[in-house]
This record gives sequence, structure tokens and C-alpha cells, in this order.
Amino acid sequence: SSTKRIIREAFDAWLTHIPLQIEEVCSTCKADFVLDFAREQHTDTYPFDGVGGTLAHAFFPEDGRVHFDKDEKWTEK
Repeated sequence: SSTKRIIREAFDAWLTHIPLQIEEVCSTCKADFVLDFAREQHTDTYPFDGVGGTLAHAFFPEDGRVHFDKDEKWTEK
């Protein structure tokens, strides 16, 4: 999908400057870093507010979750 391609391109840009190894795993596999698109109340205590307002939030590296508001209009440009 275009979302996966954009995210992969962003990680590839970071990896030219930092010594990390990043690979995609299955959605139910254990991972150190997890990206998720969610709506309103989801898997944490920080619900999204729909279009406008909060676009995303993330947690400290030991947690590794990064959530994007699925109701936002995400574009490539």
C-alpha cells in the first residue's frame, strides 16, 4: 500500500544516519516499535478527537507505540 511505502521511505531516510535495523513483522508478532492508525478511543487512555486537533501520539522507547488518528486526511504531500 502507499501508506506502507511512505513509512518505509521515512525509515530508510533515518537509517542512513543511525545504526538501527528495522524490519516489518506480522500484526500479531511481538515488536519493539509499533505503528497503528486508530480512531477515537483505542488501546490507550488518550482517545483521538476526529478530524483536526490531535494528529498522533507516541510513547517512550521502552513502550514503542506510535498511534496516528485514522480520521485525519493523511496525504503523501
